[in-house]
Amino acid sequence: KDPKLEVDLTIGDDTPLVTLLSDFAAGTRHFIRVDATGNHIANGVVGNVQWDVACQVSAAYTYGKEGEARVAKIKMQAEHDGPWGRATQAKCTTVGGTL
Repeated sequence: KDPKLEVDLTIGDDTPLVTLLSDFAAGTRHFIRVDATGNHIANGVVGNVQWDVACQVSAAYTYGKEGEARVAKIKMQAEHDGPWGRATQAKCTTVGGTL
């Protein structure tokens, strides 16, 4: 069985979500970037992780609540993008002192 890379995307229920769901229904590929910078790890070092993924919707979305907000939960499957030449990439960097 081939390994799968899935993304569970949770989005607030608002006007941009309606546009996004229309794109998903049409089979449009989307590129998602997660860019996270953390607190100092040690000796003044700041960590950063950037993750990019090309993906398609792999299951029907569902509505739910998180706290007081209504959200849509969307399951997506990473897939190879020809022009980009990959399905995903990750970059981890540190800035500052030494570990």
